[in-house]
Amino acid sequence: MDLFRLAWAFPYWNARKTLYRLRGPHGTCPCQSPSDSGKAHVTGCEAVFDWHKPERFRKACPLLERGAGGRWCCSVDAAEVKPFWGLAAKAAALTLVTAIAITILGTWTSMRIVGYPVSLYQVAWPPSWRELGVVRSEYFLSKARKAYTEGHIKESMISLTIAYQLNHDNYAAGMMLAQFRQADNPTLADKLYRQLRTSHPDKHDATTQAWLYHLLAHSAYAQVVALAREELARSPHEAAWIHALLFASRQLRDPTLLDDGVAGRAELALEWRPIMEIEAATLRGSLKGEPLQNQLRSLASRTTNSYVLYYALDRQIAFGGGANVLAQVRAARGRLPGRTVLSLGLAAYAVAKDDEGRSREISALLSSRPKLSDPEIEVLCNHLIRYPHQVSLHALMEAWRRNPSVPRTEQMPLYIALFCAGSTGEDNEAKAQAKTWIKSAGIELPRVLPLLDQALTLTGNNRPRSGLLSGLPTLPIEVAYTILERIGYTYSNRSISSDTDNLK
Repeated sequence: MDLFRLAWAFPYWNARKTLYRLRGPHGTCPCQSPSDSGKAHVTGCEAVFDWHKPERFRKACPLLERGAGGRWCCSVDAAEVKPFWGLAAKAAALTLVTAIAITILGTWTSMRIVGYPVSLYQVAWPPSWRELGVVRSEYFLSKARKAYTEGHIKESMISLTIAYQLNHDNYAAGMMLAQFRQADNPTLADKLYRQLRTSHPDKHDATTQAWLYHLLAHSAYAQVVALAREELARSPHEAAWIHALLFASRQLRDPTLLDDGVAGRAELALEWRPIMEIEAATLRGSLKGEPLQNQLRSLASRTTNSYVLYYALDRQIAFGGGANVLAQVRAARGRLPGRTVLSLGLAAYAVAKDDEGRSREISALLSSRPKLSDPEIEVLCNHLIRYPHQVSLHALMEAWRRNPSVPRTEQMPLYIALFCAGSTGEDNEAKAQAKTWIKSAGIELPRVLPLLDQALTLTGNNRPRSGLLSGLPTLPIEVAYTILERIGYTYSNRSISSDTDNLK
């Protein structure tokens, strides 16, 4: 109680003493006993009457002293009593500093106990308080990652939501949240991807690629078309987006999505016009057979665009021109990347039913490498998903087994690709090997694998068609395209018309 009395004493008694001095020291002194003489050392102090320890009053008034007989008296005459505002100011300053220090230390200690990696400087210095939101966001992001690795998906999503709300500049939190919400709330996920592209323009390409993958994984092909056109308006010569546009239109079987000149739709670069026209005519059924092959051969011979060349060769192979395309593929070696030439060559052999030539090419590749690179493994797995060949698949697995670093977590998408190759080839040994490597790498088998196996098996009945890739680690984009093409797309005329009408 003396502490509260002291806090009250500073303003109260100094104010009364100030008024006493302003009136002139002729009236009754406010802090001395009115029945005493007002003389120094004998006049009692009225202010300490109910204090538990009167000596504490000295902090507010140094004039207090213990007189004869232990009585608390004033050490000056009544006329000399004065206020001590300086002491009041010092006490107030000390109290304020102490309170701030206790608050800072308490806040810092409590935040550290919770787990926030916050520094004392960030708590104590007001300009750095804006960093606290960043720190808290990182804390909830780490909680989300831990919960995800432990299989607590709901807790992970809650932590991610908090992390992103606390700091919209937390790109990692925003990306993880968008990828999570793509499954249960695609509309929100799309909004998040757009926000991330706007708030992090330096990561525009990475964000858009992630967005594209998740749209593909959920068979949201109408949105793929819209996104591809949007990106082609921004980067007219980017082949990845014309490829996405062609693929989505093919899956939807809607040639109108490839038409230019529609109101509200940006025109595409002139270099893409030939393949857009061929693809649209193919989807309409007005171009097929030998006329289609002739147009594709002519396009391959005259184009200077590497993607257009790839398209012309790939579509010739897809429409049964394997044997006739091999010479064109060999001639394109200086104009296309090596892995693309390898992929096209193997596909041409497969379509021509030249398994001997295909085995020879794959054996030559495997024997010439002491250790296969991930891109080479990806090309081979991708090829064997599209064109199953058990002998080549076993040769790939044998070469892969010789690598002492297998299994490793970084190759997880390739193990999934191997599993898919085993599914399309109905090869239980390959699927078992893929599962073994997945589990050996310390990751639980994705629950969607049996459904994916059923969807990719040629004899599967009532097989699931969409959302299968969303339950897997992110696969190489070409592998994803191949799996989606193999699975096919379940759609209705009504859903297609409504989606495409929105795009137009």
